[in-house]
Amino acid sequence: MQDHLRKIQNKEIHDHYSGKRIQNELINIMGHAVLQEIILRIKTAKYFAVILDCTPDISHQEQMSMVIRYVAGGVQSNAPAGIYGHVIKFLVVESSTGENLYKK
Repeated sequence: MQDHLRKIQNKEIHDHYSGKRIQNELINIMGHAVLQEIILRIKTAKYFAVILDCTPDISHQEQMSMVIRYVAGGVQSNAPAGIYGHVIKFLVVESSTGENLYKK
């Protein structure tokens, strides 16, 4: 790795993947692939639940987390039999009242 970074700094190579734009693009591509795998597993699950929970973060900004839990049977799923849970998304919300969340 050090040799690779040295070559970049000395302009011996021009194509590298350490730029923030490329890293962000790779992270987005991988995140999309993981989300698609989770969706596939949920579609084959017999049972699933969507859990929404609001809590303030360290800066006192209200955030809502979206968690998906499902039971994989191990037969039709790509996952071994068991109960799985995945945090899907964090959303900043103005208020955690039912009325405000309904409007979102």
